[in-house]
Amino acid sequence: MFDWLAPDLSGESIFKLPYATLWKNGVRGLLFDIDNTLAPFDIPAPDDDTARFLSDLSQSGFSVCLISNGSKRRVNAFNAYLKFPVVYRAFKPLKRGVLKAMKIIGTTPETTALVGDQLFTDVLCGKRCGVFTALLKPASKRDEFSVRIKRGVERRFLKYFAKAGKLVDKL
Repeated sequence: MFDWLAPDLSGESIFKLPYATLWKNGVRGLLFDIDNTLAPFDIPAPDDDTARFLSDLSQSGFSVCLISNGSKRRVNAFNAYLKFPVVYRAFKPLKRGVLKAMKIIGTTPETTALVGDQLFTDVLCGKRCGVFTALLKPASKRDEFSVRIKRGVERRFLKYFAKAGKLVDKL
């Protein structure tokens, strides 16, 4: 039950995902949510470690795209130093933002992974698009009001998935 919402992978942070295994399994494109995945939602730019890590992923052959429900201003400000392709106002869990991101970086659902911190936006969107999904713990306990409301319901699903053994590395 609810398998359509279970992430393919769960983890602590972007730094701890098995990128070599993803590559071995054919993933070539990485779509990263910004707010509370790459940085707390109220931080205007990535820290040096995050910027360096994303650059290293890109240099190792992955196509990286930032995808966010945030505004053009927010996304472009966050990306000013990184210079990755972006999709803002993605309206996740609707499919159009992920489809646009895959078109921009030239990947298909079979070769794309979506990395985010929210079950009902990032994972649901990724599942609807047929891409590999990785759910991370939020980068901060602070959330916008609308996200805090969803987190309560999300916790119930995550407890269910944990009990059912669905929050493990399935690679």
